[in-house]
Formats: sequence, C-alpha cells, structure tokens
Amino acid sequence: MIMVAAIAKNHCLALDRIPALSRRDQTFALSSPAMLMEALFTRGKRHSHVPMQLGQIFPLSLLILGIVSSLALFLGKYALDINRAHHRQNLADAAALSAATWRARALNFNAFANRALIAQEVYAAYLTEANGWAAYAKSLAKRGQELAQIFPAAQPAAQTIARLVTLDEQLLYQLSELELFARTAPGLGLNDQLASAQYAFLRSADGFGLSAIANEIVQAADSNAFAHVVAGDRFSQSWSSEVTDQSKAQQRKLIWQSLRTQAQTIEPSSSEAKGHDVDAHQLAIDHQVEDQIAPIPTLNCIPRSLKQLTGRLVRESALQQLESGWQSNHSLSLHGWRRGRLLPICGDQQESMPIAWAQRQSSHQTGADMRSTSTESAELQDSIHWQNRQAKELAQRDSSNFDNYFGAGHLTRIDPQNVRALRHPLRILISVRTGPKQSAGYSFGAAWVFHPDPIHESASPSSFWLFPNWQARLSVPTKDEILQAEQGATGR
Repeated sequence: MIMVAAIAKNHCLALDRIPALSRRDQTFALSSPAMLMEALFTRGKRHSHVPMQLGQIFPLSLLILGIVSSLALFLGKYALDINRAHHRQNLADAAALSAATWRARALNFNAFANRALIAQEVYAAYLTEANGWAAYAKSLAKRGQELAQIFPAAQPAAQTIARLVTLDEQLLYQLSELELFARTAPGLGLNDQLASAQYAFLRSADGFGLSAIANEIVQAADSNAFAHVVAGDRFSQSWSSEVTDQSKAQQRKLIWQSLRTQAQTIEPSSSEAKGHDVDAHQLAIDHQVEDQIAPIPTLNCIPRSLKQLTGRLVRESALQQLESGWQSNHSLSLHGWRRGRLLPICGDQQESMPIAWAQRQSSHQTGADMRSTSTESAELQDSIHWQNRQAKELAQRDSSNFDNYFGAGHLTRIDPQNVRALRHPLRILISVRTGPKQSAGYSFGAAWVFHPDPIHESASPSSFWLFPNWQARLSVPTKDEILQAEQGATGR
C-alpha cells in the first residue's frame, strides 16, 4: 500500500507537468490506475521536447517591438514638426497678405482723398464763377431798369426783375460764403478733415501699424504665435504732404485740367524763371468772347462789310486761376466802328459804352498773399487782350472777395521711386514666431503692393497718388530677405 501511494503521488506530480492534460482528465486518470499509466506513457513521450523550447522568442519580440516603437515615435515627431512648420508658414502668408491688403487700401484711400481735395477746389472755382455771373446779371438788370425809364410801361417788369436778380445774387453770395467756410476753414473744414484722415490712414500702414495687424491675424489662429514686420520698412518715407512751389504748381495744374479741357498758360518772365521754378508760376485762364449784332446802325463811317452795318454787343468772360485762389470776370459793352483818318470808311472795332460788369474773387489774402494776388491780377490783365477794357476797369473797382475762403487743401503725394532703400512694387516682409523663446520656430512671409496698370505709372508720377488701383499679392521671400529676417529674429 505504501508503494502504491508513493507511485500515485509521483503520478500526480507528473500529471501536473503535462500541460496538455486537462484537470478533468487528471481526475479521471487518478480513479483508474490503468488509464493513468497509459496517459503517463503516451503524453510524456509525445511532449518530452516542449520544456526545452520555452522562452526563445521573447527577446526577439522585445527587440522588434522596440524598433517599431522607435520608428513610430520618430515618424510621429517628424509629422508634428512638419505640421507645425506648415501651420507657421500659413500664418506668415496670411499675415503678409493681410498687411499688404491694408497698405493697398491706405494708398487707395489716399488717392480718393486727393481726388476729393481737387474736387473741393474745382467746386470753389465754380462758386466763384457763379457769383461773378450773378453779379453781372445784377448789373445788367440795373441797366435795364434805367433803360425802362424811357418806357413807363416796362418799368414794373424791370423793377421786378431787378429785385429778383438782386435777391438771387445776395442769397448766392451768403450760401457761397457758408459753403466755402465749411470746406476750407482751418481745422474745421472738409479739406483739413480729409488731410487728417489721410495722415492717420497712412500712418496705420507703416511698419508699426502693419505689425499690429499681422499680430492680430496670427493670434486669432494661434494664441502662442507672434508676428511683426521685419525692420527696414520705410513706407513712411514714400509719402509727403509738404507744400512746395513745385507741388503748388502741380496741384493747380491738376485742378485746372479737371475744370477745363483747354487753357491758356501765362509763362513767367525770364528774370522770374531764373530765381524760381518755371512750373511754379504758371497761371491759367479761360477767356471767352461773344460778339453779337446790336440793333444800332453804323452812321459815323461807311461800312466795308455786312458786320460793319450795325454796332456790336461784346460779352466777355474770364475765369482766372491765381496762385492764391480764383477770379471771375464778366462784362458787356457796346462796340462801334472807328472812322478812318483819310477816308470816311469804317476801320477797327472799339468799345463805345460799358453796359454791365462784375468781378468776384475767392482768394486767401493774408500778408504776402495780398501782394502776390495783386501782382498776379496785374500780370493776367497785361497778358490778356481784353475786348471790354472800360468795363474791366469798372469791374475791378466793384470787385469783392469771399472772406470765408481759406485756400485749397494740401495733397498727400505718394512716390515710392524716390526712396532708394524701398523698391517698387512696395514689399512687406513678415516674421512669425511660434513656441517658447528657448525653442521657438520662425517662418517668413512676403507680399507686395503694386499698381496693376503700367500705363498710368509710366505716364506721370502723379499716378501713384491719384489713381486708386493699388492691389496686394503674395510673394516668395528672397534669400537676402530671409537672411535679414533671420538676423533680426536671432538678434545678431
């Protein structure tokens, strides 16, 4: 019995070493010694090699798993770095395009404001001419009222017309004074308001203003990003609002071109041309003469043509562009024919009697401007061949000036070609930084502002500050620009 128990114990230990025998089979084998012996013989012989191969694949599995994990980590880090670089470059491009768009809008607003300032001065010229015509109509109505004294039946109508014309002239004068004050008053007028808006808009488009815009753009997409314009942007040097003799002459020329299609230009004398720019003293006028038949026959001489059979009514008008403003003249005179010295035949036409006249002037007359205005008026009078000289002298005596006119506004001129360090088209270089300062990543975006129509650019430098055609386009930074930006980013 003791031997059987020992054999059973050993067999139980052997059953535990047989992994292929289930717990149910082990219990059944213990209850049947014959089956137990068979199981030990067959399974022990079949699986005698299993313990010799356990644990051989584990080191190799660990090695393969480490290689795969390292490769996955490397690819994941590389993908994240590429994604960050693309994200940073997208931020730089968006910031550069936004900054260039804002600068293009500032240049377009400047062009529109310059056109508005020119329109203000053109409007002042029209007001001056309208008031001159109203004063001329008032003078003509008074002459008609005097003539109506010969015909008592026409006196009521003549008086009514004279009162209406006088009322119209006074009302137009008052409204013109108010309108000119609202447009040209220093600090309050529309001219100064436009100039202030131009200055503010252009200042917002310089390097500091565009840096703020670029930073807002990138931080809207990434709160850890920071953007700024690379040092060296000299946009503020490409525009100027300083008033010089040349700028005055150019402004007067533009205003006159907007007002009249044809103009007579009065060139300065040779002595003035030596000391000053010729263009700065050119004056222009619009002189018109209408010669019509007068119902008065010619009796003092023998006519030589059909035109000399009767007298002539000559209406003369002139709009003069002074350096300090505008002057409008209107006159009407009765002309007759001069008798020859030897024979009683009609000769040249001459002014017999002034009928109506008027002169209105809108000029800013203070100090030296008063002397320059009188000099300009005398120069224009000497250079124009006036038909109604007597009426012109009477108009000068009755001339009046608008007291609320304070001169034209100052145009802001844009000329990037004058800046040596800033080539045209205007370029904008943006630097974007993401991440902490110790391990920050940098990307650079570039854009350019340009005039799409080369015809205007080559025609005149004024195209840069009169035509609102500025646009923005993305660009690729050059190697020199990237090197400059990198040096600025690293502080070298």
